[in-house]
Amino acid sequence: MAKRESPIERAVVKAARAAGWVERKFEILPDDPDRMFWKDGRIVFMEFKAPGKPLRAGQARRRKEMKAAGLEVYLVDCVEFGKGLLQC
Repeated sequence: MAKRESPIERAVVKAARAAGWVERKFEILPDDPDRMFWKDGRIVFMEFKAPGKPLRAGQARRRKEMKAAGLEVYLVDCVEFGKGLLQC
């Protein structure tokens, strides 16, 4: 199991690209999710964390705001979960 978020993020990005997803680093403002993925009209935002590491307070607020706006935004702390969200 990865103890840092970077190996999780790299593995999910690699799988997403292979499955035809477009991805970009997203952090425009502090507390924005790490990445944005899109394919076939679907947009998914992901905040990557090491396993068991919680969102910071600002990240939790931003996630709540985005979800309230109807956006898909997830905390991803394992490769399998991230890949499952994108079905890859």
